[in-house]
Amino acid sequence: MYRKHQKQFNTLIDSIIAGTGVRKILLKVTPGGGKSAIPIIACKLIRARLADGLLWIVPRKSLQDQAERNFIDPYFREMIGHDFKIRSSTNDDNPRRGLHGFVTTYQAIGQDDAQTVYFEIARQRYIVVLDEFHHVEQGGIWHQALKHIVKNASYLILMTGTLERGDEKKIAFIPYQKADEDSYIPDLESSDMHVIEYTRSDALSEKAIIPLKFYLSDGAAEWIDKEGLHMQIDSLAKEHRKNIASQAIFTVLNSEYAFELLNKALHQWLKHKEKNPGSKLLVVTSNFKRAKIIIKTVQEYGLNAEIATSHRPTEAAHAIKRFKMGYTEILVTIAMAYEGMDVPEISHICCLTNIRSTPWIEQMVARVVRIDRNAGPYESQTGFIFAPDDVHFREIVNQIRKEQLPYARHSGEQREMFEKSEFPGERETIKALASKMTGNREMNLGPVHVSFLNRAQTPKDEETDLRKKIEEHVRLYSYLGRYRNGTINGEIVREFEKSRQDMTIPELRRCLEFVRKTYPIEKVRGCGRRVPTKVVRWYG
Repeated sequence: MYRKHQKQFNTLIDSIIAGTGVRKILLKVTPGGGKSAIPIIACKLIRARLADGLLWIVPRKSLQDQAERNFIDPYFREMIGHDFKIRSSTNDDNPRRGLHGFVTTYQAIGQDDAQTVYFEIARQRYIVVLDEFHHVEQGGIWHQALKHIVKNASYLILMTGTLERGDEKKIAFIPYQKADEDSYIPDLESSDMHVIEYTRSDALSEKAIIPLKFYLSDGAAEWIDKEGLHMQIDSLAKEHRKNIASQAIFTVLNSEYAFELLNKALHQWLKHKEKNPGSKLLVVTSNFKRAKIIIKTVQEYGLNAEIATSHRPTEAAHAIKRFKMGYTEILVTIAMAYEGMDVPEISHICCLTNIRSTPWIEQMVARVVRIDRNAGPYESQTGFIFAPDDVHFREIVNQIRKEQLPYARHSGEQREMFEKSEFPGERETIKALASKMTGNREMNLGPVHVSFLNRAQTPKDEETDLRKKIEEHVRLYSYLGRYRNGTINGEIVREFEKSRQDMTIPELRRCLEFVRKTYPIEKVRGCGRRVPTKVVRWYG
């Protein structure tokens, strides 16, 4: 069943097919509201022969795999009634490989010195989707790399969960108007874009996201400030001086309090798993050193956990994928698992970061608002968030609460954009001495009552698997027959007139069939005896 914004977008696409001439669309959809279906619906323009392909650009490499999986998700296939497919590409030649589109990252575009993506867009009619485009700073490096791609797009779709950046800089590709002497705000009314908005209230009214329950914990803290003065507070919750509260937050999250809060979250999560065995926990911290300490602590409990930070991007991408696929139950991260990461099984978040940017916190808590299709009826599902009870966090929670209240039965990288402190210098100048948890309170933002795991192969997975099977066959045949791998590989290239890295999936399937038939393991000649230097094909 279509949600409000999906229905509006689908109607708009139909009107474009009918000839309205709309070329630019902006969707502001509350985090967790469901932007993933939008690129799939947009592919109707390909079916109508108004476009040749789709380019979907995402903030992180881990989201490429997710984008591919959205296209093969049986839920979306049934809901939209489609058979479209896209593949992950990182500045590859022929990025679509015979499919309907490809997905890449802003980072890859920024490093595309050969401009392979630009030339692909320039030679064919493409729908270009910029996902979470607020990452693209106006006038920044990514803006420069993207502007020619955007200019050559047949259709441009901008999607975001927030129209503001944590660093308060302007977002590329949208107009601004002056709000006051020193600030500007987006001016969408004067633009030539068709705007579709889906608020938190819209999502709750349609039961598109689940309600939240916050466990806010008070604490006492003691530290040495940047002037060398000894500071102490007895209650984080009662400290309303924001500069002092900021220092206290940093202190409690870098001392004993953090472990008490983590233990509380772990205990409640394990209890919750008795009713929902598929439940997962996301632990968010502010720096790599703390992440390593936390993962060690969690693993000492014998729990299945991994770490994912941008300091080790390759390992992090694998960790996030295993977390999504159900092989890991706990993920410890800094910023990589925020926007766009769709893991409905996440039911708990432990917030151990001192960052208090409103859009950043909203994106973080959105990781637990998604409906888990395997966790029972909607009314039984709740997202749980454990965090410090400080004035900054409470302001954000109260805003969320205000938006959700009408629908509640009960109430109670650009890496630096995420990882930088909202209070510059405190990390280097404040020395945490001690802290302890002193009290707890709960805030229900909706009804509280005390996954679908898509493991189908994506096109990229299938390509990788086929190449692996071909390579393993060639290596084994070469080893048994005392041939060099390059000899057979050269024959394969001559047979297909291209490298395996450039082959489409049908070509890779034919290649695998070819090597199995032409170089059969059971018929390999040699077996330790002297053999000719030229490969002998088998024609039997």
